[in-house]
Amino acid sequence: LDDAVVAMDVVRHDEELLVVGEKGIGKRTPIADYPLQHRGGRGVITMAITPKTGLVVDAVVVRPTDRLMIITQNGIVIRMPVQDIRRTGRSAQGVKLINLDAGDQIASIARIARDEDAQTTGRADAATSGPQQEPEAVVADSGNGGDEDSASDDAE
Repeated sequence: LDDAVVAMDVVRHDEELLVVGEKGIGKRTPIADYPLQHRGGRGVITMAITPKTGLVVDAVVVRPTDRLMIITQNGIVIRMPVQDIRRTGRSAQGVKLINLDAGDQIASIARIARDEDAQTTGRADAATSGPQQEPEAVVADSGNGGDEDSASDDAE
């Protein structure tokens, strides 16, 4: 089995790395537990690949106040607080995050930042920011009597 890059992110020393395998096993490890690698470095193992874990699906940088969304290939979606996932060392295998049906696997994970993070960075995840309106929908309701051609001309 060849090694491959699954995820990459910019980190701060006080954050944590959450790694999830395709069989629903995951772990949260402090970034401080990972040694700094320089050019020519051979990498650092973050999760042992076993029949219990499966291949690594994704790795995301998280804070204990964040939430995690897990999506399976069969379309099951769960959300959980990151702080509920036990912190482990880099060499630990991890804990079961989700009970999967036979033949199902983790398809993807996503970090849902707390509201303060979204305000600080000026960004918000789609899951926390509510429904978005398309600009055309706002222009079409601007009281022009349903004349969409003049509404789109005004928008340009």
